[in-house]
Amino acid sequence: MGLINQIRRKLKLPEPSQAREDGHIPRPEKIAVFGVAYVVAIGMWMLINLDNEYRMNLKIPLMYGDFPEGRAPIEPLPEFVEASVNGEGWKLLSLFGSAPRVPVNVNEEDLVNLTQAVQNQLSGVSGLNVTRVRPPSIRIQLDERITRKVPVRPEVGIDFRRQFGPVGSTRIIPDSVTVSGARSLVEGVQYWPTRARNFSDLNQSLDIRLALEPANELISLSTDEVQFRLQVSEFTEGEMRVPVLLRGGDESLNYSLSPSSVMVRFDVPIGQYSAAQDELLFDAFVNFNEILEDETGFVEPNVIILEKDFEVRIRSVQPRRVSYFRIVQN
Repeated sequence: MGLINQIRRKLKLPEPSQAREDGHIPRPEKIAVFGVAYVVAIGMWMLINLDNEYRMNLKIPLMYGDFPEGRAPIEPLPEFVEASVNGEGWKLLSLFGSAPRVPVNVNEEDLVNLTQAVQNQLSGVSGLNVTRVRPPSIRIQLDERITRKVPVRPEVGIDFRRQFGPVGSTRIIPDSVTVSGARSLVEGVQYWPTRARNFSDLNQSLDIRLALEPANELISLSTDEVQFRLQVSEFTEGEMRVPVLLRGGDESLNYSLSPSSVMVRFDVPIGQYSAAQDELLFDAFVNFNEILEDETGFVEPNVIILEKDFEVRIRSVQPRRVSYFRIVQN
């Protein structure tokens, strides 16, 4: 019972209040003793047997290594090769589940010896012998390596809070990325997207880092993220009366519009509202050709925002249509 008492003390099991009359060991102690004995047995087996020679089939991951200058691959490598390796159990166990990635170097020839590549990679572990690799070789197609600068396209979805909106345009820094790889792969790249981000109920400006969609092993990018900036402001409503002009041809001088002006209601950032009241923000006009083609007696004015330093948005124009009549001169 000495071993049981030692295990009980190590595992901090409660002392039995009274020995059973039949001499049986309590069930919790049986489980603890069995568990310790099992672990000890496994450890002893490993110490005795893992010094022996074994053969193990491993999946060895591959990656591209070096290429001839100015050349690049057009197809991905197989993810793994299967390799049969002989060696001591301890050394094989260190490779199981964590075999090192094998770089595949390509010279001027397109046929690569994978068996040699695996042997070179595992040569640092003494006592291991690679007996077979499947496939033993692989043919790699190369193309001219080129670089191309393409714009970055932000994949950002934004839902603004009521009365809030963007001021100015978004800024992407840098706004382009250099893509490098085989000509057949890079020539068709028109832009490079970011990872998708979505914002809801937005009521403040954004200044965030956006990760680019990752490239595969055949293409390299000059950067993996960009800065995304968007100024957001609360907007308020304003209104402005704008004269409507008639344009096009000398004959238009003989026509008049009624009413001769329209009321334009618009949204403007709160910080720009006061200054906007002192500026002519809109141009309203009717092309004379529209009158010549009209048969109803009413035309819809064209209202455009003049190029000024204000972030205004037209909400409505009243009235939406104006009538016209010809001036008869005596």
